[in-house]
Amino acid sequence: MADDTGRVTEDEEWPGDLGALASRGASAVPILIDIIDAANSRRKRDAATRARTALSGIGPAALEPLIAALKDDRAPVRSIAVQALELVPDPRAVEPLIEALADPEQYVRRWASRALGKAGCGATTALLEALSSPDPLKRTGAADALGRIADPRSLDPLLTALNDPSPEVRGQAAYALGSLNDLRAVEPLIRCLEDPDYNPRFSAARSLAALRDPRAVEPLIARLDDPSGVVCDHAARALGSIGDRRAVGPLIAALLGPDEHLRARAALALASIGDTAAVEPVIAAFQRPDDGEWRVRHIVAYALARFDDPRMIPPLLVGLKDPERDVRLACLTGLAKVGGPQLKEWVTPMLDDPYHRVREMAARILSDA
Repeated sequence: MADDTGRVTEDEEWPGDLGALASRGASAVPILIDIIDAANSRRKRDAATRARTALSGIGPAALEPLIAALKDDRAPVRSIAVQALELVPDPRAVEPLIEALADPEQYVRRWASRALGKAGCGATTALLEALSSPDPLKRTGAADALGRIADPRSLDPLLTALNDPSPEVRGQAAYALGSLNDLRAVEPLIRCLEDPDYNPRFSAARSLAALRDPRAVEPLIARLDDPSGVVCDHAARALGSIGDRRAVGPLIAALLGPDEHLRARAALALASIGDTAAVEPVIAAFQRPDDGEWRVRHIVAYALARFDDPRMIPPLLVGLKDPERDVRLACLTGLAKVGGPQLKEWVTPMLDDPYHRVREMAARILSDA
């Protein structure tokens, strides 16, 4: 375990009695941080978890040492301190955590945003000030934390941040606006779909998916041809979330296009919309002979299974013989949804499938039939 000087030893019982160590209060904090760091290095997850539990159990007495650890030269120590502060919420930690938003290590900044999000509306005022910081890292982290809190007071400042000179800040602000559930953000987010950087564009599409406003349909359709595949993917997701039938034709075109990942996402979006005009195109996409990408086939199979249409049954039955196990599992799941008197006939052979999850699913279906 760790000795009285804080050194981590090679004791066979390492890390020892952490409860007794934590009972020392603030003086135990640096030792527990070292134990967590050592456990992480050794990939001893259980030891790290127990040490984190002991650290959080110290309570308010741990606050000052944890804040001091945010200035440690070692990035892992700063990361552990930020994560611990998330578990020991205290208004006094807000300003130090905001300073950690500018940490040189990305993972420390990410944990700081998360901890500030857990601080709730009490952190909003300080975060709104940070959103005007000269440091773009701090502005980005502040936008992230404000999205996690979803305080209505952050709406106008986040809308302003859509015009920030930093694309990372613009993207994080667009992402955060989806959490506020305020339709006043729709038009600004639609304009953000034209941002020259892909980050704000895909974040805007994601937030428009959450807001589900039909005003976004045509602008999102235009993003199905975006030069960034990530933006195309999120545009298709958003169109499926909104559920407007104006998107069916463009999504079918994407489904039959050359981009395999967009084909999969378009299939799921079409299933969400539920227009039966999409059934045959989705079947064609599932049976596409040149599609060797099993990940696409299995997603399209799941999409096909979501249509309440008898035309999906024959291709799903064929899919039970697919060489890829996840495709077989998706087809089996779809046939279970269909049900009917032929279900046992379809499912029983799958009890001998080489993949255990397929066998388990088949057994569950038959027991419920």
